[in-house]
Amino acid sequence: MQLEDDWSSLPVSMLPRDDGFWQVATPREGRARLLEALRFELLGPETPEEELRESPLTRYATGMLAPFGTGIPDEEHDEELMDGGDDDEVGAVEFGPPMSQAITPSSIGLSFLVPAGIRKLAVLTRWGDYQFEEVPEEEAEDSEPNDDTRGGAERDSANQKQTRRRPRGRWVRRPRESEPLIIELNADAGLQRVEVLQGDGVTVEHLCRALGGCLAVSVFLVNRRERGKRVRPPVDRWVFQPALSVQSPSLDPVFLPRELEPALAHSDRDRESNRLLFRNRREFAIGHGCAGEWTEVNDGERAEEVRTELIPEYEIPRVEPRPVGGRGLELAALASVRSGEEFGELLTPLLEEYGSWIDKKRGAVGDLASDLQPVARSHVDDCTTALNRMRRGVEHLVLDGDAFQAFRFANRAMLLQRAHTVWAGQRRRDPQAAPPEPHFDGRWRPFQLAFFLLNLPGLIDTGSEDRLIGDLLWFPTGGGKTEAYLGLAAFTMALR
Repeated sequence: MQLEDDWSSLPVSMLPRDDGFWQVATPREGRARLLEALRFELLGPETPEEELRESPLTRYATGMLAPFGTGIPDEEHDEELMDGGDDDEVGAVEFGPPMSQAITPSSIGLSFLVPAGIRKLAVLTRWGDYQFEEVPEEEAEDSEPNDDTRGGAERDSANQKQTRRRPRGRWVRRPRESEPLIIELNADAGLQRVEVLQGDGVTVEHLCRALGGCLAVSVFLVNRRERGKRVRPPVDRWVFQPALSVQSPSLDPVFLPRELEPALAHSDRDRESNRLLFRNRREFAIGHGCAGEWTEVNDGERAEEVRTELIPEYEIPRVEPRPVGGRGLELAALASVRSGEEFGELLTPLLEEYGSWIDKKRGAVGDLASDLQPVARSHVDDCTTALNRMRRGVEHLVLDGDAFQAFRFANRAMLLQRAHTVWAGQRRRDPQAAPPEPHFDGRWRPFQLAFFLLNLPGLIDTGSEDRLIGDLLWFPTGGGKTEAYLGLAAFTMALR
């Protein structure tokens, strides 16, 4: 199987089967199996009524709700973090939630919008409880549980050390799932609470408020079981693998997209930009202590269900650059130019393509909602500024002999690096089939070369205003950010 830097480009992958053999799978199937394994390892359970030889508190890393108000043992406190350390002397330190709430959460929940006329919602919950069972000696074999909340433990008290042997046992999962719980929506009622199972202590709590023609609702699943006298409650007091979903009792799609209020967006430029960039992406719920997911209907106008998700997943589409005419992206061509004018000829198509794209976007601003047009114009202006910086970078390459030589050197360095990386990979996989020497071929991606060019004026001209700017590439992992940074580093070294 050939390994590539970008996993999504793999045509096939290999997956283990239950019978011990391996099977060929597509990348999508491979990712699904990998995610399934991750869920099992971090969250569980393997089966609804699984049996563990170790405490679920040590077996799993997420999806555990402690009884409300549980703190953390004194020995686990980070005094410097909790007390503020030296930062207390200089001030301006703002702490987040208490450490006990961050490490031992007691609830998960969702917030969402429904029309003001909706008066009832159905809440479904499920989780797992683990009970400790001692195992007869003949069944225990050599397995011993590792949980400080059951049986004996080694303790130091006063001047005496007492050791007691822990009973051999297992933790058995008991699935819990409620019937649909109907909650009443009343904007003036405050926080409402009802036990899911009578006398169990696990509650569904909700509150809502009027928001324009809608109701903003928050629903939580909370562990309010008794903690006991110990700082760390026993395992059977915890809630594992919690899940909460909300529907209309009639199953009608009643959940509305959460649109950011324009007044709030205008208070922050990043929020304004997000409203523009994600205007076609609807958000029907946000999670508290978890992620929010939903099932959309009516072409994304409404959702029929919102639910919690402790290990969310999302597949980011692969970004493919549009083609650019000429040889201006080829490393070999840029590394072998003979004059600055030739640089200008090679790089002009990239600038023209970008300029045409900017003109197209500028013409589309008028089609947007009126409250989005100002931020759209500012985006277009920023793009125009970037294009002008790129043009000045090309001018430096045409007129400045040192910049010309440094740019050639940087492209030659990146060409050699790329060619030898590919060749080394071929030799590792199959030395006999690998070519006797590397094949010198490679191309910049358009955004990489554009980033290179717009940074040239600030690197070359010590009086350039661009030196007041810190440019950062914002691109998906595996997109080529490192190569762009390395190219600039090679240019800077050669220029000096």
